[in-house]
Amino acid sequence: MGKLKNKYYSYIKNNILIKDVCDKLGIMTKRTGNDFICSCIFHSETNPSMHIRSDKNTFYCYGCGKSGDLFTIIKQKLNCSLQECVEWIEKTYPWVLEEKPDFYGNESENRKKSGYEIAYETYADMNETEILRMQEYAKKRKYNVKFLSERGIFFASGRKLCDTFIKKADAFIEEMDLLQDVYLIKPLPLGKGHIDVHYKDFCEDDRIIITSRNEYSEIVGFAGRSVRDDQRGSNICLQKNFRNPIYYIDWIGFAVN
Repeated sequence: MGKLKNKYYSYIKNNILIKDVCDKLGIMTKRTGNDFICSCIFHSETNPSMHIRSDKNTFYCYGCGKSGDLFTIIKQKLNCSLQECVEWIEKTYPWVLEEKPDFYGNESENRKKSGYEIAYETYADMNETEILRMQEYAKKRKYNVKFLSERGIFFASGRKLCDTFIKKADAFIEEMDLLQDVYLIKPLPLGKGHIDVHYKDFCEDDRIIITSRNEYSEIVGFAGRSVRDDQRGSNICLQKNFRNPIYYIDWIGFAVN
């Protein structure tokens, strides 16, 4: 993913009002104080429950719990990808093109990755504590960290994806979008004590991460095994509608025993 591209996306997000986007998309809004309300575009309703916060330039639906920014609304309304969403913005608000950097010839900016690839790179980049925990866990099973890492097995601290990308969300707009597309990060309804969007991580607790690939060696998901002795369960995130993952059964056995 590219820093220049995310900087451009951040500029768009912070300089175009959701209220104005709603007007352009034919979504009727009603002022309430400094903010606006409208009927939610994510579910059917008779009374408007989507609240647009002018100070944050974000929205939240008190009916279904959906939240997000102008990209979220445009993607839903036009049923499009983030890239197609940006193209619509550039046609509708051509003045943003003045801030668009030149991506041509820049491999890091144009390299396309999936949400799974982004997560894999993040899990593979273990810090010192994670390496030590992995060594402890692997030693009991007579493996070493290098051997397991080469096979896509890592130790991940709880909420690693959220801690990596959400704290500086404006610098990782594209990564956040792709991780949400594959359900590795999920926005949660606002609860008590939360005034901004918060997220659920694929692994809320420390986990051994096992990468799942298909017959073409493409990443199609992950399994997460608890490292706590009092927790024997695992959680799995697989590509939607994928029917035949190659799990490396021996490694799943390693992780759950």
